[in-house]
Amino acid sequence: MNWYSITITKKMLLQGALHTFQEKYMRLRDAADFPSDMALFAGRQPELQDTYYFPRSSSQAELPLVSEYKAVACERPRKGEMILLVGNDKSDLLLG
Repeated sequence: MNWYSITITKKMLLQGALHTFQEKYMRLRDAADFPSDMALFAGRQPELQDTYYFPRSSSQAELPLVSEYKAVACERPRKGEMILLVGNDKSDLLLG
């Protein structure tokens, strides 16, 4: 599975950029009818973390955000290093 990561600077965090990104991600996920392979993760301490990860879903509903936020392709994150921000009770299965 292909993954993406975005970096949000501390200044951007203070300006609400993560909240804005999450809202956009959830709207795209909702519009795509809640695909099970669409989820958003952060490191275990999201208030200190500035990199967020999401997989390429089968619906590819997240692609507008890839362009807008200049997401970069990355390796699948490890399960023990992430917490779920957006997804469902099976989203952890997407992690390595």
